[in-house]
Formats: sequence, structure tokens, C-alpha cells
Amino acid sequence: MSRYSFDRRSFLSGLGAGLVPMLAPRSSGAASTAPKRLVVIAVPNGYTGDYLPEVIAGGWQARNTEFSPLKSLEKWKDRLTVIGGINVQNGHDTGKEVKNNPNATIAGHAIMPFLFTGAKGVAGPAIPDGWSLTASHPSVDQYVVQKLTAAAARPYPSLVLRPVKLSAGGYGNTPLSYTGKTLDGKSHNAPTIRDNPFTLFDDLFGGKLDTTALDKQRAKRKSILDFSAGHLKQLQGRVGRDDKLRIENHLNGITQIEKQLATMTGACQQPTRAAASIWSDSQSNPMMHQVIRTQVDLTVAAMACDLTRVASHAWCTSNNNTIVFPWLADRIPSLNEVWTGTETGGSGNNLRNHHTIAHNDGALKREKNLVDQFFVENFAYFIEKLSTTLDVDGKPMIENTILLFANMQRTGGGHQTDNLTWFLAGNADGYFKHGRYLPFLSGKTNQMAPTNGILTAIVNAMGCPHIDSFGDAAYGGEAAILKA
Repeated sequence: MSRYSFDRRSFLSGLGAGLVPMLAPRSSGAASTAPKRLVVIAVPNGYTGDYLPEVIAGGWQARNTEFSPLKSLEKWKDRLTVIGGINVQNGHDTGKEVKNNPNATIAGHAIMPFLFTGAKGVAGPAIPDGWSLTASHPSVDQYVVQKLTAAAARPYPSLVLRPVKLSAGGYGNTPLSYTGKTLDGKSHNAPTIRDNPFTLFDDLFGGKLDTTALDKQRAKRKSILDFSAGHLKQLQGRVGRDDKLRIENHLNGITQIEKQLATMTGACQQPTRAAASIWSDSQSNPMMHQVIRTQVDLTVAAMACDLTRVASHAWCTSNNNTIVFPWLADRIPSLNEVWTGTETGGSGNNLRNHHTIAHNDGALKREKNLVDQFFVENFAYFIEKLSTTLDVDGKPMIENTILLFANMQRTGGGHQTDNLTWFLAGNADGYFKHGRYLPFLSGKTNQMAPTNGILTAIVNAMGCPHIDSFGDAAYGGEAAILKA
């Protein structure tokens, strides 16, 4: 055998493990080249028992009930984990210390400064239910911005969003995201909250969208592919039948990669501006459902263009006592009925609002399930958008985007902030093991665990400098049960 034949065949035998994967935007088993991103979402007012999944062989399923809240998540089971047994322990302990009463607790409507911060609070401005408190530690989204240089360097280090206009000093308008401890003891140390989707659009995409860096990266990869494909075609005429087949398979693989690169061209592009009719300077905006979808679309578009890597969405305040649901009334007409005054948890709004419905989730169980279904469907829409938008590595963005969906309390009338059920979706290059229902974050039946286990895992998954605990170390470290 000639030296030439040996080299040729050695080269061909190595194609299966080397050439095309090396050229691909992402090689199997290798670390992703796509940036990691984080989205946190919070909703108030708890849920009914129909919200919890049923355990079945091999996993879970949504309960077979009218307006089953989790039905829309079944499609995305393999990309999320349902987690129960979660305590906002830092909120509980803050209440006990402030009141010097072991039975005192900060309930759901006042829990925002504690939900994602993992530490006990400090004195601050008035928040719901008679408390005057704020955060003493950054929320997990802002912590990532502070610790991850690449995230902080984006044109918008984070997007902090709500889909309704906030009235000045409005009851329940507490921030969801916190930069850190209060600077003056009288106000929240929190980023500016964006609400108007048109201002958001103009800020993000009002100018000429600069895709220069992405275009250069795509051009470079296409140049390598063209060069390699040309050499393979030359070699194809000088080898035997089996080797020709092997080269043909790799040329087909290169064609698929080129198609991915072509699709990537559309990943970062200026979105369409929403219709002006969806916005109103009212917390009872009847088009709020469209504002939520628009903010989701803009978040995904901004992340696809690497304008930001971190976002928080509050849907909408800590009690939603001005949030009504006329767009759901075709399914349950009573959602458009006037609040009678005999129902508990009401407000000045004439229609039944989220707060009132939650406080009457026995008599209004159908309404409550439908409202919960609405919010979860928007979370599922977020997953879908990220799953159908390709990243710079040619994979769906969901594979490198973490989404945390948290309800602020367990039941509408009880206001409990223990034994909560949250959803963790997306991933950070395979950090989390999904497709499961974990009834207890602790991994032990009937044993609750603080939020810190999830928050610590998110920080480490995002690639920040490794931490053993997030917030107050007294609440423990990363929940190993979440990892792959």
C-alpha cells in the first residue's frame, strides 16, 4: 500500500468523528458557543389543587379537569421541571424578627422583596399588608447581571417588565427585581420597571439594528463550509465506492449546516411593532393579554440579537386587584359580572378581578382555574418562542435560556408562602435534568426547602463565579436534585 493511500484512508476513516462536527455551529458533546440567558417570571394569588400535576408512570400529566391550568405545559415536559415543596423561608423569618413573634409571617402580597433574593429583608418603604420592608440582597436576575461580565456588557444589561401602567405608590406595585440593599432606608434599590411596549420597542429596535457581528460570524462559518465541501468533492472522484458514500454523507451534513446558518440569519431581526390599540395607561387594560405576548416577543427578539441576556416579567402586581379578564369572558361569562361586594378580597374595580377571584376560589373555582391557565399558557408561549428561534450555535434558544415561573403564594385566600409549586424550564447547556415532577425540592417526602436551592443552582448554571449558597448561607446551598 502506498503512503498516499494510507494517508487518504486514514483521513477518510477520521471523517466520521472529526470533520463535519468540527465545522458545525455546535459539536455533539462539546460546550455550546451560545450565550446563557435568564428569565424570571412571577404571578400572584396562588392556585387551586387542580394546578398540581398528577404522577403517572414515567412522569406527570395535567389533571383532567375543566380549564386544567397545566395543560399547555404537557407539550414541553421534556424541557421543564415541576417543583413542589418550596418555602420562601427568608420572608417567614423576616416577619418573625420584625414582629418579635414566632407566629408572624410575611404573606403572599408582600413577598416580592423576598421571592428571588434569598435573604431576610430590611426596613424600607410601605408594601402590602402593613409592612415597611425591602430587599437586603440582589434578586437572582440582577445578581447574574452583576457577576456575569458578558451580561452586564450588553446594551441592556436586563429588561425589567410589567404589562400594565403602574400608578404612583399604587398598592401592590412592589418591585420584583432588586439591585441590592436599600441605599437610603426609605426606598427600594431596584431597576426601572418598563411597562409600555411601544417605548420598549423604540428603545430596543427604534434605530438601525446592528447585526454586523452576527453577519461576520455566519460568513466565516459559511466560508469554512464552502472550502471543506469543495475539497471533499475533489477527493470523492479518487476513492472507492464505500469511501464515496462516506463523503456523500458528510456533504449532506454540510448542506444541513448551511441551512441552519441560513435560518440563523432570521434569528436576529427587527420585530414588527405591535398595534397601538393594545396599550392603555390603566392597570385594568382590557388588552393586557396582548401586551404580555408583545413583551415576550420583544424579550426573545432582544435576546436573539444579544441586546440583553437577563429579563424579569411581573404579571402584574403583588395582588392584581385591578386586573380583570374580559378576553376570557367568552369562555366564562361571569368574568364580566360586576363584583357584588359580598365576595371577599374585592377592590374598587367594578368587575371581578384576579384578587377577588382568588379569595373566592371555592365558589369561583372554574374562574380561578381559567385565570391560572391563562398565565401558565403565557409561560408555555415563552417556551415555544425560545424553542422555535435558533441560537447562534444553530440550536433552539431554549437550550441555553433558563426560565423560572413562580407563584407568590399557595392559595388565594390563605396567602401562604410555603409548600409552593414553581416551574423551571429551559437549560444552560444541559445543566438541569428536565422532564420530571419533583413534589419536594428537598428530595424528601413532606420536607420543605427554601427557595435558595433553586436560586443557587440558577447562578451556577448561568456560568457566574461558583457559589456555595445564594443570599443567606443559613438557608443552604444548591439543590442537587435539579441537576442532570
